[in-house]
Amino acid sequence: MGRSLPGDRVECPKCKSDRDRVAAHATGIPARFIASGFDGYEAETHGQVAALKTAKGYAARFGEARADGTGLVFLGGVGTGKTHLACAIANTIRERGNSVLYSTARHAVGAIKDSWRQGSPYSEHETARRFVSPDLLVLDEIGVQFGTDTERLLLFDIIDGRYREMRPTIVISNLGLTEMEQVVGLRVVDRLRENGQLVQFLWPSHRR
Repeated sequence: MGRSLPGDRVECPKCKSDRDRVAAHATGIPARFIASGFDGYEAETHGQVAALKTAKGYAARFGEARADGTGLVFLGGVGTGKTHLACAIANTIRERGNSVLYSTARHAVGAIKDSWRQGSPYSEHETARRFVSPDLLVLDEIGVQFGTDTERLLLFDIIDGRYREMRPTIVISNLGLTEMEQVVGLRVVDRLRENGQLVQFLWPSHRR
């Protein structure tokens, strides 16, 4: 084993754990995925290798995505690694100084609805800006929200706000495109298809 030289920085496990907890709180990334990286993604099939290559390439060229607002759309069944790869991207670009926010669609919509209650410390506009302003938004579990007209409109406002400001969004869903149109509305899907690269995770769950 090599010896550390004077000036080398060796981070102790506890320091790294503390740093990861702070990062998780600041970015909303679940604790399970706050340390996710590309090396931890098991790519065995052709589709998995292609998905990993796309994710790594997107992270490497995030400056271009940030300039033109290009995002990603991850679609596929549960346990196929969609959230892992999205968080690996988020973790990679966060370490380069970009602002990142992870949220489920249901939480994002719920946060805006919560701003309507009397005594809320934040206005609807201020709450919506939390989801529009980050350099990258990872919006997970599209289609799990209740799916009312009001919720579809709030979800569209977030995605459209980022679209208009050319801010990249990674959208994750267990639904297919046709199902998404039925659940979240055609306007949302149109925005996603126009400004995002589709990656389909068409393999069995890793959890089985």
